[in-house]
Amino acid sequence: MSTFLIKQMISRLSFPQLVLHSNKLVKEFNDLTSSIQKIQKEAILFQQKVREQQENLLKLDQLIISNEHKNLNENLNENFNENSNENFNENSNENSNENLNTNPFEKSTILKEETQKTFLIDNIKDPQFISSMKLGFFASEYDFSAEKFHEICDNKGKTLVIIETIEDFIFGGFTTIGWGLQSGKCYKLPSNREGYRVKDKKAFIFSLKNPSNSDPVCFPINPQFAGYALQHSENRGPTFGYTRFRGYTVLSDFEILIKMESGRTGFPQKYLGQDIQKNFLVGSSSFVVKEIEVYFV
Repeated sequence: MSTFLIKQMISRLSFPQLVLHSNKLVKEFNDLTSSIQKIQKEAILFQQKVREQQENLLKLDQLIISNEHKNLNENLNENFNENSNENFNENSNENSNENLNTNPFEKSTILKEETQKTFLIDNIKDPQFISSMKLGFFASEYDFSAEKFHEICDNKGKTLVIIETIEDFIFGGFTTIGWGLQSGKCYKLPSNREGYRVKDKKAFIFSLKNPSNSDPVCFPINPQFAGYALQHSENRGPTFGYTRFRGYTVLSDFEILIKMESGRTGFPQKYLGQDIQKNFLVGSSSFVVKEIEVYFV
């Protein structure tokens, strides 16, 4: 709009109209200024929230990294300790091979065949343990008492369990951790479950004589279930696999009950053997014990 036209418009306005129009312009200007200030405040608040979110994300990243480092360190330490123990055992084994007990099962009343003894020695793969172990527990000698089993066999570390049923089937298990609460590998079961589960990456169970008359066979712990290799419970004898029930199905691989003259088996559960037929160990889900032998150092 030209200056001339503006002057004409102003000349046509009376003084009161001019004042009124000016006041209106001032109000609009003030409203606009107020709106701009409000937007600026909101922008500042938004920037503060963005900074807070960035700081929170940074803290979260640091926490995640810290936990990853912690888990990595724990795994490295665990692997280092295991490797150190293995190296120590290997060195010790080399030094002790000359004194290796050539008949570690001399007192066994269960193992009658040399092939059975050789099979266990070959699968344990620990000459130092083989040369030093002793037959420390006969179930029949202690009236098949689970209490006596724990009194004598807990916290012994590496332990070999051999079970014979009244049908003359022979099976058992080997653990590098053992029973008892001093192993450092025990974890309390849920409140509605009894006892502790025991982590053992190198545990295995075996069958030396079974209903199918197959050759002796070994079943290592399934790596994803290593935390459930054993169950420690004062009210049970040696138990391989985490015992719990779904209906009437036994979910441990095998367990010896409080009166160690009987047991149950749900094998295979936590131990590898998914291609094995049901009731492979003893022909049924329950059995009667003739004898249990427990070996440890």
